[in-house]
Amino acid sequence: MADALTQNLLPQWRARPKESRGVALTLGFRELGSQLSLHLG
Repeated sequence: MADALTQNLLPQWRARPKESRGVALTLGFRELGSQLSLHLG
């Protein structure tokens, strides 16, 4: 996260499990939007 910020990038944490989302929130991330994954084939 610190490396991304020093390079003027936007750190992202993509997590579905409740525990992983909890870690992200503890680190200061906010839940915004949603993610959709599709498997074509």
